[in-house]
Amino acid sequence: MEIVLALAIGTIVLNAEEIVTRVKSIVGFRMPTPPGWIAHLPFIGSKVVLAWEQVVASGVDGLLARVMPYGGRMAQWLVAEAGN
Repeated sequence: MEIVLALAIGTIVLNAEEIVTRVKSIVGFRMPTPPGWIAHLPFIGSKVVLAWEQVVASGVDGLLARVMPYGGRMAQWLVAEAGN
């Protein structure tokens, strides 16, 4: 487990500049309006458009608030799998 953790930390340190660049690009990201064809999808089109518009209205902060709980679970799973 210590070796895996050391490798993970080493990878993060080696890629720190790339990580910072990507985080900065996320902050400046603006989600476009949904393409017109999505509204014409059978059964789900109007729901997808509504969800998309809600994400656009909430901005990056709102999107991160929705995604972060899943990110934490994914990180826990990755750490658990790395330990096996």
